[in-house]
Amino acid sequence: MKRKIVNQAFIERCNKLKDEKGFSLEAIEKEIGISKGSLSKYMNGVHLPNSEVVRLLSKYWGVSSDYLLGSSDERNNELSDGKTLPIGYVSIIEDAIKAGITEDEFRSVLEMAIKFKGKG
Repeated sequence: MKRKIVNQAFIERCNKLKDEKGFSLEAIEKEIGISKGSLSKYMNGVHLPNSEVVRLLSKYWGVSSDYLLGSSDERNNELSDGKTLPIGYVSIIEDAIKAGITEDEFRSVLEMAIKFKGKG
């Protein structure tokens, strides 16, 4: 019996993001708290992830759920060099915005920090 692909865009984008970040499936599963092997099933089209898993993956990779599901080509949370913000950075940005720092100001500082990371 031929297996039906659940959402080809989701599968392609998850695999692309996983490869870009260089994380193993096990590391991602552990970080977002899903059961062992579940992510593999989602990324191979065996099972459709629920909305909470899509939200967690989107936040983890710093992209919108719409991007992850193929509804939009805009990644969201991108830096000017095309890299996406890791999950921890997204939380920091949210806190900075609550404190009155604009998102653009924070992104500028973050981009400079990343650019000069390791130079010193």
